[in-house]
Amino acid sequence: MDRGGLNELSLHLFTKLLFRVAHQWATHIDLDEYCELLEKIYLRITIRKVIKANDGSVIFCHPTIHSEVIPDNTDGGDDAFAAAVGENDDLNIAEPCPSDEEEKEHYEYSFIEDPVTLTLKKHKKRQAPRLEAAAPDDNDMDNAPILSMKEPLLFKEDVVYHLNNGDYKPRSDDLVSYVLAEMVDVLPFGYPTEQFLTFMRQDVHVKLEEAKQARKEALARMKREVLETGGAMRDAHLKKEEDGGLKKATGKVIFEPFSIRTESSNTKVRAKARIVDRLFNAIRQVIKDTHSVQIRLHMDAPKAALRSGATKSRAPVGASEPTTEINKTGYNPALQRRIRYKMVPLFSLSDKP
Repeated sequence: MDRGGLNELSLHLFTKLLFRVAHQWATHIDLDEYCELLEKIYLRITIRKVIKANDGSVIFCHPTIHSEVIPDNTDGGDDAFAAAVGENDDLNIAEPCPSDEEEKEHYEYSFIEDPVTLTLKKHKKRQAPRLEAAAPDDNDMDNAPILSMKEPLLFKEDVVYHLNNGDYKPRSDDLVSYVLAEMVDVLPFGYPTEQFLTFMRQDVHVKLEEAKQARKEALARMKREVLETGGAMRDAHLKKEEDGGLKKATGKVIFEPFSIRTESSNTKVRAKARIVDRLFNAIRQVIKDTHSVQIRLHMDAPKAALRSGATKSRAPVGASEPTTEINKTGYNPALQRRIRYKMVPLFSLSDKP
């Protein structure tokens, strides 16, 4: 940061530089997006410090980053894909509501902690449509959404605390604050999602190789039985080489924990993927043959009505409301991560290859 030749950074210069950061990295000129971006950055560079009320001991709590791959509905989306994932399922974002609001039918209500004020606020979202479970002999992948890896995948990464087994959960009388995290625990936007997709791609190849080996062993056993008994080969009973990592497609959200790999072994931030099972299966189907993937950060702001042009993007002259200008490209290329996969030889220290 440029302190302008002064011995220290004044509050005025600090706020000015914060605005410069938001203005440079945000996609649109929009106050809500600036605040959302700065809040995301703040939560990624800090950890929670808890001072226990009973004995004054200090506990530093490291977060879990929930990585979520979501369908791109900026242009209306693919109707078949939207139908497969479900228009109103858990991908919908909960919106705040009055704490005394009467609970309505077809809505789910929950209390979510505000990461800044650490207070619980009531939220609501539409319930997911009830999907009938498929019959046991149905092939779930017949109705899997068609996904193309040529277009960027949108992702969200939320910072959450105290949700894992063994995590200390602060009591109401504990003092909770935020402190700067160590550099090994500061991860750029998209890094956890990139690792999740990479681990998924490798897992697909492992599962297919296991299925191939199992089929090979089953075929060898069948040949031995034919030689011993003189019977006929029964190819139809051999199991197909399929990806054993596919989930039962019911339209539900699943959580897949995975390890964050960095250059340091001291990284304490954890990660967990949050994704709809049908989308999970669709990505596994196409990622095994994919050589490159692009992922793009999804922002809740500006509002969808502003992005679509349904409402005016500029405040009227003389109004006190901030001005909003929509970027025609719709995204910031600097916040888009490009992943390229390349096969490399596997070396071993043993005599065997």
